[in-house]
Amino acid sequence: MFVLLDGTDVVLPYQPVIELPVDEVKVGKRVAAAWAPPNDSVDEGGTMGGAYGHLIGWMPSGEPDDPDPELVNRIF
Repeated sequence: MFVLLDGTDVVLPYQPVIELPVDEVKVGKRVAAAWAPPNDSVDEGGTMGGAYGHLIGWMPSGEPDDPDPELVNRIF
């Protein structure tokens, strides 16, 4: 999944998704970062980490989806 960070033009490509069935993945789906506890043992392939915890993926935030039809054009 590609994640566009709110308020920026930053797109994070190929991000892992947690607790989101494939049939619910769509452009505009609102997600939030899921972090491992600080100093928790995480596979070295993780995207971010350290004393503040590791980003383990993204999960549905519960916020309404973003209906902007231009989002699909912001991936690339």
